[in-house]
Amino acid sequence: MIECIPDSSLFNTTGLPLTNLSSPPSTSPAGVVKLVCLDFDLTLAATHLYFELASKYQPKTTTEWLTAYTSSYSHRPQDVFGGPHRTSLLHSFLSSLNDNGADVYVVTKGVPEVVRMALSEAGLGEFFKGVTDYNPKQLAVLALMNSRYPSRLRYDQSILIDDDERNFCGTYSKPQELKNLGWTEGMIEVLGNCEVKAKKEDRGWGTEGIGEAGVCRVYKVDREQHGINDKDMKRILEMTTTGV
Repeated sequence: MIECIPDSSLFNTTGLPLTNLSSPPSTSPAGVVKLVCLDFDLTLAATHLYFELASKYQPKTTTEWLTAYTSSYSHRPQDVFGGPHRTSLLHSFLSSLNDNGADVYVVTKGVPEVVRMALSEAGLGEFFKGVTDYNPKQLAVLALMNSRYPSRLRYDQSILIDDDERNFCGTYSKPQELKNLGWTEGMIEVLGNCEVKAKKEDRGWGTEGIGEAGVCRVYKVDREQHGINDKDMKRILEMTTTGV
């Protein structure tokens, strides 16, 4: 079963990303993506499942969310992903990502248990390592880069795929809180600035370089097309093989 990742397995008690600083950064070929982090609503899913269930049922607890999902989709789980044809495309795409050696996670602002159920019932759950709802999403990706590999991943080896470009900025609206947790000015700058250019300086938090959009590569999905399409899938697969 897909792991619903608790914050405690990604961050320490002060809120900083867990980092295996004792291990050297990865020396894998430049640009070949090893960590694929996918948003759920309107990226993997063809619908915005969170808003749909929230507006129809007003669930509060995890149990109520799962009941809401079951009432709407358990008899037609593939509809969450756009029907049988698109679900089949996703199955092939995700299987190929795994075959290429990429680990796949969901980074969502929804309810992880609902995401896990939706993926599992549509026959897609086997391809995912886990689901996290930690936000900002850039910080969740950074924690995965730092803590889930024997050698810490570089920014060019990780990618966040989302339909909302605001999630690429990693904007944190209360920088003073980060300072109180021990963050340096440099860390806050990188997390909150979409225009930061690639840097080779190792800031001691698991990255050898900082991408233009933050701590990892990013891929913007057109939300009007209701999820990644076959063209997107082909492009993302290329990143896990040739690194282009």
